Amino acid sequence: MIPVPRCAVCCRPVDKVTVSRNEISCRDTWTVYCHGERESVTIDEEMLMSCSDMRMGQAFTGRKALTSG
Repeated sequence: MIPVPRCAVCCRPVDKVTVSRNEISCRDTWTVYCHGERESVTIDEEMLMSCSDMRMGQAFTGRKALTSG
């Protein structure tokens, strides 16, 4: 199961999360949907491979919903 970020606007888990893969650019685009809005972040394969830990953050804060550490 894909972890679901919380919405900063309504303080609940977002309604929907989708992940689409671009095989040519080796990037994944994560899109979250909540309260009629959507927010996306694109992560390249190099970042995913170098990341030791990835966690969902809050969506709709004006910052990226995914953080790495």
